[in-house]
Amino acid sequence: MTDIELMRRAAEIAGNTKCWIGIGCVIAKDGQIISEAWNETLKGEEYCLKFRNREVKKGPLPLGEAGPYQNRGCVRHDLGLSQGKEIEKACSVHAEVNVISKAARQGIKVEGATMFVTSFPCLICMRSIIPAGIKKVIYMNDFYKPHHLELFKKNRVEVKQIPENIVWK
Repeated sequence: MTDIELMRRAAEIAGNTKCWIGIGCVIAKDGQIISEAWNETLKGEEYCLKFRNREVKKGPLPLGEAGPYQNRGCVRHDLGLSQGKEIEKACSVHAEVNVISKAARQGIKVEGATMFVTSFPCLICMRSIIPAGIKKVIYMNDFYKPHHLELFKKNRVEVKQIPENIVWK
């Protein structure tokens, strides 16, 4: 599979989330998917259930939309708690951590692999990507705005963007 096809797959699986924004993530070696996941609410996590009131969109997603749900009362979004702020108010595991954990549970080594993720990783995810041995991160959109790039550089993780308009040509 090409980088664009792998990014499309990450975008497709992002729609499996129940969170207000869908993030999909694929780990590949030599153009073959070895693990894939999305951001998921864990069983027993009740915090955001009290704030949810979503409507499912019907039909294909318009360009630039990352998941099938509209934001209807996500407390983290409403309070501007992105990029790991007040993490106790989060009830989902990010796609990047989820995909690494899934691979580990299945005995799949991700060292030296490439991660395709629909949005630039937050700092918490970066701190999981680096020790997992991922050597390249390819992202699609700047929802989190690329930050802490020096952390990836110091740890020899290559970063590349494939913009949405190229992914969806």
